[in-house]
Amino acid sequence: MKIRFDGIITTAELRQLLYQAVTEMEDLGIRQMRGCNLYFTPVDDSGKSYKPRENGKGISEIKVDGPYRCAADEFSV
Repeated sequence: MKIRFDGIITTAELRQLLYQAVTEMEDLGIRQMRGCNLYFTPVDDSGKSYKPRENGKGISEIKVDGPYRCAADEFSV
């Protein structure tokens, strides 16, 4: 399945759009998924693309580990 957003949006707007998308998924009965990729193009205030940098190196991927599971989740408390 694909979720699509058009236009230039802020990170705060993306957060809201993702919440809306997940809500729609749940409304469709989707409770689990395997893997998820989110592709985006960073742009500056004028809409021009750029590549983020960290410690002088270009960043092309952000890896997010699985959700944090607390002990209560692990032991069904």
